[in-house]
This record gives sequence, structure tokens and C-alpha cells, in this order.
Amino acid sequence: MFPTRRADQASCALEAVTRGAALFLGTFSTINGLRGLLATATASALDVAPPASLDANIWWIDLRPLPSSVVAVAMIVIGAALAVWALRPDASRVLRIAVFVAAAVVSVVAARNGIHVLRLVARGSVDADPLPLSFVFAGAAAVVAWCAARRPTDDRRLRPVLVAAALCVGLFPLAQMVTFGRADYRRDADAIVVFGARTYADGRPSNALRDRVRTAVALWHEGRAPVLYLSGGPGDGSTHETQAMRRLALDCGVPGAAIVLDRDGVSSRATVLDAAGWLRDRGLRRVLAVSHAYHLPRVRLEFDRAGVSAFTVPAREERILAKLPWFAAREVAAWWGAWVRA
Repeated sequence: MFPTRRADQASCALEAVTRGAALFLGTFSTINGLRGLLATATASALDVAPPASLDANIWWIDLRPLPSSVVAVAMIVIGAALAVWALRPDASRVLRIAVFVAAAVVSVVAARNGIHVLRLVARGSVDADPLPLSFVFAGAAAVVAWCAARRPTDDRRLRPVLVAAALCVGLFPLAQMVTFGRADYRRDADAIVVFGARTYADGRPSNALRDRVRTAVALWHEGRAPVLYLSGGPGDGSTHETQAMRRLALDCGVPGAAIVLDRDGVSSRATVLDAAGWLRDRGLRRVLAVSHAYHLPRVRLEFDRAGVSAFTVPAREERILAKLPWFAAREVAAWWGAWVRA
């Protein structure tokens, strides 16, 4: 009986974790889909163009080239089914069948997304790690389908499910930092936007700032874009971050005429909005965004909402940042803050 009891406990734990993941993805998908439909309807009522990016579900599954409204409705239906099943897995046999079908479709589409990324890597269009995050979502959806198809366990406690969902809230942005953030999407653009980092009281740039500027300078020397857009805020002393950035760029052979300074980039959002306005005034909309890997998922999210086509390039680090765990943990909250504001 002991092995059977242990197997039952393992089964209950697996189902709780799976339901937690389903609750997170279901809620996330439903909210994104509803926001996408609302944005489309609002734009139509005001007779203006809809926002460039309507649905943050692209961060975990890509249903293009389906129309955005179709994608939004599909993700609302799928998300609602997953969330309801996560909370009430024994509600009805019809619900479990619906969840099985939805999860199976998601698994196939996510696997297809992963294969597409591998093809881009093979062609040299993207420099990324060999395991796309889409395969993780494909596997998770497959487990959800399996759990929905089998007979529900007798464990109906919600606390383990909610704990698992809460863990997913933290792990989701971290996973994006490790995968998307480290991928190099460099290609030709209108400008290279560099996000500022600390400048010390004596005017010296921090290691993070040096990493970002030197990476951007290398892109400029490759001919990827004609302009370096350097954005930052006040330093620890009298030297502004953009002053230190400009000095570094000049020392690396970039002429002053190719440098644009944004002294009001006191936050990532401010940099994005300032850069978007600068681009819009000149009829431009395509940038390379340079920062550290942990920062780039939020950078891309902000640029999407600003209607700017941004391709991210992670800064090449001379050495690992000493405060990287703290930066990454802080960025989890910042990513969700950007998602809520959007």
C-alpha cells in the first residue's frame, strides 16, 4: 500500500502544479484577449488605427497569420476553459473534453512556434540558445491535456494550485529574460537606442553602462543603423549618464554627428516614449534596442505599446554583473508593471 500511497501523492502534486500553470496561462490569456478586443473596438469607434500591438499572448504563443480579432477570441475561449478547469477540474466531463482539445491545440501550435525559431537560428536571422521557450509551453500544454483526459484525483484543495500559479507569475518574466532576453535579433534599422545605466560620482561609467554603449558602438560600426540614440538620467554626481555614454562612443570612433542624446530618459518607459516621439517626427519606426538581457523583455513590451518596431540586442558583458540576481528580481515586478500599464 505504501507505493500506491506515494504514487497517489505524486499524482496529486503533479495535478496541482499543472492546474496552477493552467490557471496562470488561462487568466493571462483571457485578460490579454479581452484587452485586445477592447483596444480594437475603441480604435474603431474613434476611427483611428488600432495599436500596433494588441495582444501580449504573443509572449507565450504565436497564432499569426490569423487576424488579431480571431486570435483574441480564440485566446479568450481557450484561456477561460483552462482557468475554469484549474479551479474546478471535476465540474463536468464536457469541460474536461474542451480543456483537452484546447490544450492539445496549444501544444501543437507552441511546438510549431519553437520549430520556427530553430529555423530562424539555422538561417542566422537570430542568435539564440538551442531550446526555444515555446517548447516549454508546448510540453506544459501537453501535460494539461493529459491531466484533463484522465480521471480527476480526489484532492480538491485550492491552496497548492494558487501557490503554483503564483510561482508561474514570477517564473514567466524570468523565463523571458533567459530566453528572449539573451537572443540577438540584430538587423538593419533606423537608429540604435541605448538605455542608460549608473554613472559614478567621479564621472566614471559603470560596467553595465560600458557594456551597453560598446555593444551599440559595435552595431554602428557594422552599419546596422546610422544613429546612436543615447538615453539616460542624472548620474551619482555632476556627470549625466548621457555625457558618459557620449564620451565612450566618441572614444570608440563614433562621430558626434551620429549621436543623439536624450537627457530625459530617467526610466525605461521615458526612454521608449522619447525615442518613439523622436522617430515619429522623422518618419522612422524601426530600432535596435540595446540593454542587458534581464531588461530586454520589458524594453520590447514598452516599444510594442509605443508602436515602434524594436529588435533587441543584449549587451555583451565584460563580466557578469555583481547585482544580477537583484536586477532580475526587480525586473520581474517591473515587467508586470509595464504589462498592467499597457
